[in-house]
Amino acid sequence: SLNDGSRIFISGAETCYVHSVKDLERNASECTALDLNTYLDHDIVRSDKFFDFIKNIGEYVLFMLARSDLRKFTDLSVIKLRDGASVSIENTDLEKLPKFEWEDGAKVTFIIVDNHNLDTSELLEQIKARKLEGSTVQRPFGEFPEIVARAS
Repeated sequence: SLNDGSRIFISGAETCYVHSVKDLERNASECTALDLNTYLDHDIVRSDKFFDFIKNIGEYVLFMLARSDLRKFTDLSVIKLRDGASVSIENTDLEKLPKFEWEDGAKVTFIIVDNHNLDTSELLEQIKARKLEGSTVQRPFGEFPEIVARAS
């Protein structure tokens, strides 16, 4: 790797941008970081390639996931967040968050809302302990859990 004093460049490291469904055509194994915005093209979350594409990428620059039917979005237990990263998650079916890690002093923001099956306690504790400002994270399982009556 090459160090110019302010940034470390790792050869082969590549941020993959997924802002439209056609971005899922590339080889995800080339991606070391993810910049995802499903608000720009909702067909991304409907694609059968979507989960397989994102499940093993271990670093996020931008992660905006909305209205998918995923119960989890990664097979990894830990996701690294770059300085300046933003994580926005709004998914009714989501049941599991990975552990998020970021450098001390890094500016990261979370907007985690309307995920009624999601236990956010660990993330809330982490945000509080690290005095992270500017995030909005729901209480565990949503502030006002919806009651759904199912016909048998």
